[in-house]
Amino acid sequence: SDTGGSVRLPSSACGLVGIKPTQGLICRTGVFPLSNSLVTVGPLTISVADAAKILQIIAGNDHKDMSSVSVKIPEYIFEMEKGVQGL
Repeated sequence: SDTGGSVRLPSSACGLVGIKPTQGLICRTGVFPLSNSLVTVGPLTISVADAAKILQIIAGNDHKDMSSVSVKIPEYIFEMEKGVQGL
């Protein structure tokens, strides 16, 4: 989990991709949070494409997690391939 950088910092130091997703996007069931308002679960992967694939699988609502939100999950690979032009 990433509260203060536990996913992002090791990934950047090791040449990996780490994501700290939006709060509530990935359920925290079974995670002992250090801070309920900051902790999120995120993947460490070899590439941005792998991160998008993993995020597609693990994102979603979980009724057991009170911080989990119900939102439409986009197709991350498709969105990634569109690039940043126009944002």
